[in-house]
Amino acid sequence: MVQDLSSRDSVKRALVDSLQRADLNPIEEAEAYQRLVGEHGYTQEQVAERVGKERSTVTNSLRLLKLPAGVRERVEDGALSMGHARALLGLESVAEIEVVARQIASKGLSVRATEVLVRQRQVGPQDKAPPKPVRKSPSVRDVENRLTKALGAQVALVEAKKGKGGTIEIRYADLDDLDRLLDKLLRR
Repeated sequence: MVQDLSSRDSVKRALVDSLQRADLNPIEEAEAYQRLVGEHGYTQEQVAERVGKERSTVTNSLRLLKLPAGVRERVEDGALSMGHARALLGLESVAEIEVVARQIASKGLSVRATEVLVRQRQVGPQDKAPPKPVRKSPSVRDVENRLTKALGAQVALVEAKKGKGGTIEIRYADLDDLDRLLDKLLRR
């Protein structure tokens, strides 16, 4: 098929075609999304439609561009995965991100272990005395542990009255962590 396209349309088409290839690393993919948004005026929703991905995938990919250059290089060369990089974005400072990225690479940490490490660093030292723990039955603790492992986030069951229902509380660090949890919970 031969089409007459302006150079601008030609660049957009080439970017979309490149994004649909399977061999782009996460940083290259994020940079291509950024070009479509920045240079061609697409919204993240439009980018997602054009490349056949969820908007949250495009959003999370674009967030990788906020990583320090050294960490982005580790993602580009495969030393860190996109999951590692997303977890690192939960840290406050560039210096802290770089320190934890080096730890991940040197120790070969999994994404789950990275998420735990980031959560620990986010919480920081506890200055006040911990609240008195509520006595929970072994079966409630077992359900909490299974849900925590399955979701990769701290889960607490809060019983209203014995055997009368209750609530499930799922902790998330930030909106990206919430997106990750929603992806898991709404997966069909």
